[in-house]
Amino acid sequence: MSGSLQETTLLGFEKTTSSWIPYETTPTFDQPLDSSCTMRIATWNVWEDDRHIELRHPVILNTLFAAQPSYNIILLQEVIPELFHFMLKHPLAREHWLITDLNEQLELCPNPYSTVILISKTLASGFAVSSAFMEYENTRMERSLNIVEFSSGGRPQVCLRNSRFILGADACIYSDSLCYLPL
Repeated sequence: MSGSLQETTLLGFEKTTSSWIPYETTPTFDQPLDSSCTMRIATWNVWEDDRHIELRHPVILNTLFAAQPSYNIILLQEVIPELFHFMLKHPLAREHWLITDLNEQLELCPNPYSTVILISKTLASGFAVSSAFMEYENTRMERSLNIVEFSSGGRPQVCLRNSRFILGADACIYSDSLCYLPL
């Protein structure tokens, strides 16, 4: 699977079943992106480790979700499974966010420090949203690229890419989050 793009699951919380399920895209409009749609992005390398996770995880999530109106996309790096599972239990995550599936990513690329993308349900409602994942071929530390694409009118509008590199360990420039707007 190294180097190939794999479709992945974007999770949404279903209140009636009280569980996270694959998000089904049902856009409310089918027009190209215009100036009335504002994407506000927060990115954070949470620099995760196993020390004091019972204190760190609530602080990380409460900090992110307390400022929610300020942004509608969150790109996280160095997310460990414990933080991801804590995130899935958070009431604000369940109420307002779609989340890329870290468990699925770990099956494709078993790196304990991975990336997660959160998208507000309000923003996602206007687009067809898909997610994908790609493991880099030439890194010694099992690095990968987490991707979310917003489409409208049958055409890609915005593609978000979230990754984590460390100078020296991966022999490349440190870069956390990338996004592009197609022409």
